[in-house]
Amino acid sequence: MNEYLKRAKQMRKQLNSIISTFTDKQAINNKELYQNWSGNGIQVAFNDVFLYNEDLYRVIQSKEIKNIKQEQTLVIYALRACLDGLHQQHCNGKVTDAIDKVDKYINQAAHNEDL
Repeated sequence: MNEYLKRAKQMRKQLNSIISTFTDKQAINNKELYQNWSGNGIQVAFNDVFLYNEDLYRVIQSKEIKNIKQEQTLVIYALRACLDGLHQQHCNGKVTDAIDKVDKYINQAAHNEDL
């Protein structure tokens, strides 16, 4: 039995490799080849495709990337608060320049502009 399970896992890996190259139209025409989404601890990566309630869904952002973006946002706001504290203590010059650059970055990021 163990050998059959090992072979089945190898075949699933090969199948996943093949279907990862499918166009959207090919994917729709071959839904039965995709794994059902259960959402329970499944590791997903960018561009993975899953079947859920007879519909296909493509992963457009991995959880790790989302977490990294949240952490970076927190760091930027903390940096801005530190710079503001320095500015209130009349540390001007490069502090003022840094505040302007951070504010510009935050504004551009909020509007999804190229940075």
